[in-house]
Amino acid sequence: MKMCFLVVFCITAFALNAVESFVIAERGKRASCAIAVVADASEAEKYAAKELQTFVRRMTGVELPVLTGAAAVKRKRAVVLSVDASVVRHPEAFRLTVDGDRLLITGGGGRGVLYGVSELLERFGGCDWFAPWCEKVPELDSFEVPLNLDFADKPAFDGRYTTWRHTFRESDNERFNARLRYNGRNTKSEYGGPAVKYAHNLRSDGSIGRIVVPKEHFARHTEWFCEIDGKRRAFG
Repeated sequence: MKMCFLVVFCITAFALNAVESFVIAERGKRASCAIAVVADASEAEKYAAKELQTFVRRMTGVELPVLTGAAAVKRKRAVVLSVDASVVRHPEAFRLTVDGDRLLITGGGGRGVLYGVSELLERFGGCDWFAPWCEKVPELDSFEVPLNLDFADKPAFDGRYTTWRHTFRESDNERFNARLRYNGRNTKSEYGGPAVKYAHNLRSDGSIGRIVVPKEHFARHTEWFCEIDGKRRAFG
């Protein structure tokens, strides 16, 4: 009787363990999952689908088909990329959830969908990007996520970029920026287009001289300007 109970327990535990993950792709097996986008998907959503397809192939050797249209986003065994502002309220935010036999990557806008794909690849695929020419793409036997996955995130700041040369002087900088969730210098529609609009005559950096013009303010407000070697100096 005890032996019978032990066997039943082991079989049950094995069965539960076997279905605790949503498998996106398995090395050496045919693609059982597809990437789905709506018919009127934005350029950023289409690019996000291509990005996911590319890295799944590089990680597992499996090429997931990209399907388009209403039937595609409702099919079983799919990674569905979509925009739904009622679910995700910030245009650059995203949510990753498993809904039965579908993995949903939902963004508040096209850029949010793209960021959701990057999060999926980083968090569950182990991918990382250090420069346009330096990246980490592990070889996986199985690319999968937990069945109880429900993860959401949004940027802490509306504008994000650095002046590191690999983010704005390289020919491939916009793709690299998108993977890092930088948006200050991305202008191409596939990466989400311009994200931050500045007031007239202002820029993303070096704008202080346009706000506090030395010719207009230095004589009356020298305290507004930097002190170098004990002396206030006008800049610009």
